[in-house]
This record gives sequence, C-alpha cells and structure tokens, in this order.
Amino acid sequence: MTSSPVVLFHAGRPLDIIRVVCSMMHLIGAIMLLLNTFSKTILAERTPRSIKAQLDLFDVVPDVINTYPESECEVIYSCMNCPEDGRVVDFGTEIHPIETQVEPSVEWPADPNLNYALVLVDPDVPSKAVPTMREWQHWLVVNIPGIDFMSGKVLTEYQGATPPNGTGPHRYVFSVYQQPRKNMTFVEPKIEKRSDKNRSMFSTRRFADEYKLGDPIAVNFFMSEYNYPPRKPGE
Repeated sequence: MTSSPVVLFHAGRPLDIIRVVCSMMHLIGAIMLLLNTFSKTILAERTPRSIKAQLDLFDVVPDVINTYPESECEVIYSCMNCPEDGRVVDFGTEIHPIETQVEPSVEWPADPNLNYALVLVDPDVPSKAVPTMREWQHWLVVNIPGIDFMSGKVLTEYQGATPPNGTGPHRYVFSVYQQPRKNMTFVEPKIEKRSDKNRSMFSTRRFADEYKLGDPIAVNFFMSEYNYPPRKPGE
C-alpha cells in the first residue's frame, strides 16, 4: 500500500514565505548600504592626530613639508576601472598608475574670497632610496578662487603617476596653500602636460618660502608602483 505524500505547506503558504524572504533580502541590502556609507564617512573624517600619524609613517614630513596640516585635501580619481564613486585618495592608498592619468577632483576647506595654490609632487625620483631628482612636479595651480581649481592659473599641467620599473613604491603628495594675496605673480616656467623639462628638482618647501605662502593648510597622498596589479572594473 502506497502512503500519501506529506503536505508540508497549506495552500498559499509557499508564496507567503517567498514574500518574507524577499523582504528580508531587501532589508539586508539596505543595511549593507547604510554600513558602507557609514564606513566611508568614518574613513573620510580624518582628525589632525590621524593626519599627523600618516605623514610621519610615510615620511611626508620632513621629505616634502615641514609642518602638519590639520585638514585633508579630498582627492578622487575617476577612471574606467574605478568604482562608481571614484578612487579615493586616503593618506597612503595604493593606486595603479593607469588610474591616475586624468586629473582628479580636489577639494579642501576654503574661503571663497581667498586664493589658493595646489601642488602635486613625487619626492621619490628616481626612487625613495636614492631620490637624486627629488621632487618631480606633477601639477602646480595657483590663484585658485576658493576650491575652484579649474579657474586657477596652471603653471605645471597635470601629469599622472609615472613610477619607473624597478624603483619601488612612490609617494604622490598633494599640498594646498592659502595665498597671502589674490592674483599673485608667480615667476615659474610654464610646463606642458607632455613635457618633462623643468619638472625635476622642484621643492614644495622652497616654492612656498619664495612666495611667502606659509605652511600648507591641507594635504593628502597616495602610493603607486610600476608593477601594481591592475584592478578589475569596480574594484
């Protein structure tokens, strides 16, 4: 005699369970999104103490600047392989050179009525161990109104990270200075994007001293190396 199959669910019950499962999945997704946003916010909120710790850890002080800015310069790269919200520079982030070939967006705590100078250098040329050509200019923009660096005067056109093969990781340091006056005159050679002439042997410290810019008000930096493995899109 064949026994009848056991019915585990009443009519309509499986559909109710599917609905509950879908609701739980939506809830979990929302929680993960909130946690991701919260973690990014926490990472972005650098304190003066944590900024100092990173500048000391990576020898940005004293290799590039002498003092410890209390604010961070927020830098985000957009590229084909970058996440939707961009590749964020965060005091030592490892970034593949190919992801840095287009100039990033840059922000800092600014007064819209003042002018600022933005400097990007690689102090590790040809390498950190033997920096005989320190520093290499990658970007120099002055007379920036507030944070509108697109309206500033470009003295050195942007050049992405170009660490030579076999030279190890390079530091790429962004520093921002508040100018004592608007529309200052800077007697510096104009350097075009594809030109390497006059990029080497630059000194952020000397530049700031020459034009009486004082100490940097904001800073940030990333690391890049020739043989960093390329990231997959969205990583």
